[in-house]
Amino acid sequence: MGIGLSPSFLELGADLLFPFGTGRLLPYGGLGGHWVGLGALNFFGIRGLAGVSYSTASDTGLFAEAVPTFYLASDATGIYGTALGIQLRFGVNYLF
Repeated sequence: MGIGLSPSFLELGADLLFPFGTGRLLPYGGLGGHWVGLGALNFFGIRGLAGVSYSTASDTGLFAEAVPTFYLASDATGIYGTALGIQLRFGVNYLF
């Protein structure tokens, strides 16, 4: 689950992930939903996710993901367009 907030937009998303193995190097995939609100304009997205996680220690890991998303754009008058986007995400996971 994730939330993004700035003065110009609100973003909400959730993903369901499926691991493809066990061990230090863990590939995974998933599906999710995404919504971005830009005032009167809204984007509703369905996304797929493919990634890999590498555990460097018992509580720390590195990850890389590719997330293509198909969006339907709408305003108060209804759905009027589509968009396709892709995110490339890299980072560190740390368990507290």
